[in-house]
Amino acid sequence: MNLDLAGYGIEADIKDGDLILDAVVLLRVQSDESSPMLVIATTPGLDWMLQVGMVETARDIMRGADSEG
Repeated sequence: MNLDLAGYGIEADIKDGDLILDAVVLLRVQSDESSPMLVIATTPGLDWMLQVGMVETARDIMRGADSEG
């Protein structure tokens, strides 16, 4: 199933002309057969190392840390 996220109120604060290179999306889903679970979706071709780096950097941002070192 392909999901269009436009109806979920998801917005990104980027400037006009900025180019989105990659995306990692975490979804909390509930099916009839299971408890709530997390599902991850990424842009095509995003390797695992960059995916982990993006998730860890996002975690730092959420915690208020300076992710640029």
